[in-house]
Amino acid sequence: EVTATGSGGASFTATFTYTAVDDARWYTTSTYPPSGPALGGTSVRLNVANVGLVLPSPDSLRATFGGVEGRVFSVLSSSESLAVVDVEAPPFPCPPGAPRCPVDGSLFLAGDPAVGVPFEFEYLASDPIVKSVSPAEVTEAGGDLLTISIANFPAVGSPDEVEVSFAGLQAPSHPLRVVFSDATETVLTVLSPPNAPLRAVAAAVFPLTVRAAASPRLLSFTPRLAPSTGFFTVDAVIARFPILPAGTFDANYNDVSGPQEAAVEINGCVTCALVTRSQVATGAVSAVNSTSVITFNVTSQLPPGKHNVSVGLALAMPFTPLASFEIEVYDASSPAVISVHPSRGPRTAGARVAVEVGSFPLAGPPSEMVATVGSQVATVLSASVSGSVTTLMLDLP
Repeated sequence: EVTATGSGGASFTATFTYTAVDDARWYTTSTYPPSGPALGGTSVRLNVANVGLVLPSPDSLRATFGGVEGRVFSVLSSSESLAVVDVEAPPFPCPPGAPRCPVDGSLFLAGDPAVGVPFEFEYLASDPIVKSVSPAEVTEAGGDLLTISIANFPAVGSPDEVEVSFAGLQAPSHPLRVVFSDATETVLTVLSPPNAPLRAVAAAVFPLTVRAAASPRLLSFTPRLAPSTGFFTVDAVIARFPILPAGTFDANYNDVSGPQEAAVEINGCVTCALVTRSQVATGAVSAVNSTSVITFNVTSQLPPGKHNVSVGLALAMPFTPLASFEIEVYDASSPAVISVHPSRGPRTAGARVAVEVGSFPLAGPPSEMVATVGSQVATVLSASVSGSVTTLMLDLP
């Protein structure tokens, strides 16, 4: 407190709070938000002072909430005096019947748990509930645009993370939109399906189900083997890749419905690939069940060996892989078999097999080529070249 005495002898006192800390240790100046649902997923920003070093990346840190491992996904800024770190709260098992459960959190160096800082966080144990639905009635023909407000639902960033059904009947995902979403409330708009068994007008008995959708999954990619000369094209087929709803327009009023703009990293390099196309591969109405093809060009020469490829959203910061796979690069100075189709067949003579070979020196007609299967000679029926790939059609003995 501060006390001052006026000229007439009157005393004036002002009080304030100050916390003394060990100036040799980290300490938090703020934690926001200080609470979130027990379902997890809350993004918590920690301002940490007196760090004493520059934190190079999120991988240099770990975070726990009540002993449960969280995820450090961003170091927004870092100096020896102050660091701003974003962490994701994990799901937490609050005691049964407890509406809230405070936990002790901890942020520390991944390689030295003794160097870090504690923080406080409170989990809200309430289950997700529908707060309101507007309008409260829908027609049997369907197609009514509903606005749904849900409390205590995990924060979502795109329509592909949510599924809506009416008494078990799947709602169309176009145009399912996420109007607003944070750790306390999520607001969605969705079209009602036709013939929905919906007669109640009170939101409290609205037969509505909202749940998190399954995550994207890689189905296939081609080619699996590529030359070390670089500059080749790859098609990645991904199920449940985030979809922009029908009727979504950009600033120039162009319809941009379909897969969101994708980005590709190769071995962590964002400039090593250029996405040229993102399109829906199937005619599925539901974004959750659709399949997308992401096409990109490898713009850097890769050395022979296996290389990690990650596909995510171009606007996501930081970059978050939604699907990952490995491409193998072969030495372009010597031939390498890229594919054999079919790879299995009968033991009888006459089976035909297409063999793709990279960097194969095609200098003469098929009659001048020799192909063997085991110790027996196969007939080379044809040979064609496309780029650096030679396709040989064999008649097996």
